[in-house]
Amino acid sequence: MKNFIKNFIKNFMVAGLMSYCFTASLAFGAVSISVTVTEPVGIPRTGEGIHSGIPLEQGAVKSVDELVLVDGNGNPVPVQFEVLSQWQDGSLRWVLLNFLESLNSGQTKTYELRARGKNESIPVPQSVTITDVNDVFTVNTGSVMFDIPIYSSSVLANIRRKDASGNWVTVSTKGLEAVIQRTGVKGFRSHVENCTVESAGPLRSVIKIEGHHLLWDHTVEQFDPAGISTFQFIVRVFCYAGSDKITLQYTFINDNRDNRIRPNERYHVYAMEELADYKWVNGHWVERPKSIKFREQELLDDDYGQLNVGEIKLRLTMDDDFKKYSFGVVNDKPVTGTIDGTVALEQTGPVYSYDTFTKEMPYPHIPFKAVVIHDKNQPVKECEKADGWVTLSGQKNSIFFGSKYFWQYHPKIFALNKNMLEFHVWSKLEDIPDPEIGFAKTHEITIQFGDASEKFDTGALMAGLNKPLRAVTTPEHYMETGVFGTYLPANYELFGNAEEYLLISAENSDKTRGDKNIYGVRNFGDEPGIRYVPIYYNQEYDTLLAATLQFARTGKRIYYDESDILAWHFMDVDVLHASNSPLNEGGQHMHFTDHAKGETHAGHGTVEGLWYYYMLTGEPRAREVATGIADFFAKVAAWKNFLDFRDDEERTIGWALKALVPSYRATLNPRYKLAAQMVVEQAIAGQDPDTGNWDHPLYPNEDKHRPVCIGGKPWMVGIILQGMKHYYLEFGDPRVKDLILKAADWMIWSNYVYMTCTDREPGMCSTTHFDGLTYAWELSGKRYYLDEALKGFETSIVSLNKENAQQNTVRGNSLEGMANVMRIIEQQRNKIWKDDKPVLDPKSEKFVEEIRANSKFRAKPQKRY
Repeated sequence: MKNFIKNFIKNFMVAGLMSYCFTASLAFGAVSISVTVTEPVGIPRTGEGIHSGIPLEQGAVKSVDELVLVDGNGNPVPVQFEVLSQWQDGSLRWVLLNFLESLNSGQTKTYELRARGKNESIPVPQSVTITDVNDVFTVNTGSVMFDIPIYSSSVLANIRRKDASGNWVTVSTKGLEAVIQRTGVKGFRSHVENCTVESAGPLRSVIKIEGHHLLWDHTVEQFDPAGISTFQFIVRVFCYAGSDKITLQYTFINDNRDNRIRPNERYHVYAMEELADYKWVNGHWVERPKSIKFREQELLDDDYGQLNVGEIKLRLTMDDDFKKYSFGVVNDKPVTGTIDGTVALEQTGPVYSYDTFTKEMPYPHIPFKAVVIHDKNQPVKECEKADGWVTLSGQKNSIFFGSKYFWQYHPKIFALNKNMLEFHVWSKLEDIPDPEIGFAKTHEITIQFGDASEKFDTGALMAGLNKPLRAVTTPEHYMETGVFGTYLPANYELFGNAEEYLLISAENSDKTRGDKNIYGVRNFGDEPGIRYVPIYYNQEYDTLLAATLQFARTGKRIYYDESDILAWHFMDVDVLHASNSPLNEGGQHMHFTDHAKGETHAGHGTVEGLWYYYMLTGEPRAREVATGIADFFAKVAAWKNFLDFRDDEERTIGWALKALVPSYRATLNPRYKLAAQMVVEQAIAGQDPDTGNWDHPLYPNEDKHRPVCIGGKPWMVGIILQGMKHYYLEFGDPRVKDLILKAADWMIWSNYVYMTCTDREPGMCSTTHFDGLTYAWELSGKRYYLDEALKGFETSIVSLNKENAQQNTVRGNSLEGMANVMRIIEQQRNKIWKDDKPVLDPKSEKFVEEIRANSKFRAKPQKRY
């Protein structure tokens, strides 16, 4: 089984093009990796937990027991190592670093991750302990202790803190519950069904709590014997040894399957919708009378298994009375007051509207507004944005409670009285669509406990949620390990304008959200657009890949922060987490209104960027969702005829491989390798031996010829070749090499038209074509492939400057092609690129002319299925 780096080097050698070597080849015992942590937003941090992944080259480290992290003075740091991913030889691919650190505003601390000496040990001053007695898990950090009782309504119970005298003080016996209110029925409360220790310490523990919300009889304060459930939940609790903070992630999922297979839950209705006005009769497309499209009708019927949910909230019940409150306000002093009854903070705000599409006036417009209310309808303070935290203080205890992306995820409510605090993660303060089958949303929360006089560092606590400290290494090391693919660090000398274009595009994302009001619990982290109708793109073409890869290539924090925003939206809203159709479950929604009202589709699905996010952060939710998407692609590979183009288009082959191969690399799960092989076998069988394309009748909604043309879309073939490159680098198969070269010739013949209709004007070789062409050169050494890509790159790079920056982070598949051309230019230098222009081989033009004059590339007439 060939590994990534060996294949990459071997392929260069085959082509006679080895001019670049990995310079950090590490023998066992020679590991030395620079690691830094920088405070990013000007807020000092004290004892903040850091969890970040660092990649290792193949063969460098066999076990985390071989590693030690030392500070700038060479002293070992208390750290917990965990394996995130392995190479095929069993050596470590990614290792997670968990440790605590304190930094001043803007400060950077340096460390070295190196081989551990024979007698060297890692200091462990304190440990998190977890015990399980009679279905009650007890977690003790040394400063905070709590129980997780199975079958209880309390997710966390018997919460205690250690006071200055070393005594345990109970803050909350009943603890933390989740509550759902639905119209016309009793309330539902969390029912813990399972608890799994995902990480047992000693320094950091991660506990996964699973269950459902069951019908609750409030008259007897017990679960209703009917046992009716609504919505699954997952709570992950993160604790560090010695810390008095608890961080948790609460995810609710509409898994109320009703066994009705709706159109949006069938595998792929997009093609059926596109073709709704046509039918195939005697070898020709015949237009039907126009009618409303079935997905439009489905929207009118509003039938997506949506459940009318009024409120979803977390409730913390305290043992003692609290007297004072304080709410954080963005760019202003906190709102403080006395708890003399019910107190609430309500945050509302704007969402993106389709006024420009519908040509309506942009009203009603709802501005950001946060209101503090005492009792009922008695506003005492109004501001624009709440900061997302509240503190309570009483005679014995005080509490901090803060939530990530609070105002961005509006509507939100903090509600409290003297012994209860509620955080509404879902609210009908605004008219938002009800959660449909498969919808999920996660909220990350930090809770800290103190005595009555505790002065919480609210700025640092919220920064730890929204802009956490990250341990990172250098772009050179990220790239040299090969874990991100065939790329090099950003070269500002050669491609300064292009890198600035990419950077400003990422920086523009935040401005675009503000300009277009892309906020709200369903929307923040996505990008709206127009495609026949107003839609959300659901991060198609892997925007998350672009953010994570650019972070690794540049080391710039903006890309890391963007990946955080993108990932937490994508993992929840853009994935179908439950379905009446087992085939669809776990897949990504393709573009459509309200994100989740389309359908899962392998031709619009991505997961590579999410795997990189998981490796960089160690977020267990990311691995959970990425595995679900990979399983979806594996199911599709076993079920789908990838050559039936009535149902799909050729790009599905590429996207399936771009999902399955990275998933295999991340997990070494043989299921994903087998699924990728199944896709490749179909692709090889379906490639025309003469044209090199996957010729098929084009869709009549795009091709107005009757009968429609036979052919394909070169840019989609470019996606196939990106997937085939992934496959060949990982597994090697001479047939795949031949497939790539034939398809690259067809792309050149096509002259890069959008699709090969008889009246299509020649297009431009662009980022979607680059990978297929450059890799064909790397495999064969034939310069005309490379020269075609260089000419396209020259045309593209003219517009790659800050003036033409996009409104959002670029798409991942576009960055892949661009970054690979940059790599090859940097490796070959004046042989192929000089003075910002390509140095072309004079023979290339002749080869290209011969290809375009060769009639064998023209599609043959076909029998329609």
